[in-house]
Amino acid sequence: MVMFSFREMNWKEIQLLLTVSASCAVMMLTQSAATSRIFAAKHYQEVNENIDLFGLSAANAAAALSGGFVVNGSPTQTAMMEDAGGQSQLAQVTTAAVVGLVLLFLTKPLQYLPTCVLGALVFMVALRLIDFKGLRDIRLESPGEYVLAVMTTAVVLLVGVEQGIVLAMVVSLLRVVQHSYHPHSGVLVADGSGAWKLVPVGPNVVTEPGLVLYRFGAALFYANAGRFLEEVSTLVQPKPSSVRWVVVDAEAMTHVDYTAARVVMALKKNLTESGVELAFARVPWDMRSDLDRHHLTEAIGGARIFNRLHDAIAAFEETAKP
Repeated sequence: MVMFSFREMNWKEIQLLLTVSASCAVMMLTQSAATSRIFAAKHYQEVNENIDLFGLSAANAAAALSGGFVVNGSPTQTAMMEDAGGQSQLAQVTTAAVVGLVLLFLTKPLQYLPTCVLGALVFMVALRLIDFKGLRDIRLESPGEYVLAVMTTAVVLLVGVEQGIVLAMVVSLLRVVQHSYHPHSGVLVADGSGAWKLVPVGPNVVTEPGLVLYRFGAALFYANAGRFLEEVSTLVQPKPSSVRWVVVDAEAMTHVDYTAARVVMALKKNLTESGVELAFARVPWDMRSDLDRHHLTEAIGGARIFNRLHDAIAAFEETAKP
């Protein structure tokens, strides 16, 4: 009979419990979510990860109160089920029933089964989960992601699964931060076919005489506001500058924070004193509220915020007429 109960614990036991629980939580969240996504994509199915995690949480709560094992979405067991032809929840229920029967009646004969046999079965199933072709494609198309994948694999094999997962999460977040801190930016210049190409920022780099269309490829916040200020200032060098308008292509700028807004205001003031107009084009709708909240719309002027690049170019050419 299963008994649900709580017991008194001392501080050392609580510390150990928290450490083990945190490791189990990291394993459960990452491995279960990854398993769901991978096999759902393989069969062109939709998956609701929140429902999966809710079910795992309920199962783990029951396991904790009854002294059971941690419940997790296992990629190896899922692969075994797929190889056996299981495609529905009935297959899962049948598997659970068979496991229950084995635990009740066959544990004594199975105690003589060598551990290496179980390890070999899991290893053979896990080996088939490694996508060597996909890893090769990653190496050819994205060397940075390839290094991350190989590094994570090495840490999992040599140190532990939890450490490998945490390393992958931390390095992935650092790559996102690095991209936001050093976004893909430059000056838009029309090529021979009429399409835009992005050229590096530098003095005297212009879209057309007197006009610079400057693209900044990330949300504008405190960490990259200095880079934004530096590059725009470079575009109007040397002074006195021949540039009359700097139009910021804000298509990729989904957010502006307080610090960055103050940088833009100071930049606007400096450019105005130098006789240069600052304008924005292709501002996303979700960013317009940021411009209003931080008083940037007022500082820049509503007439200098354009829906399209061509509208900005037309307004510049209109003001450039003699």
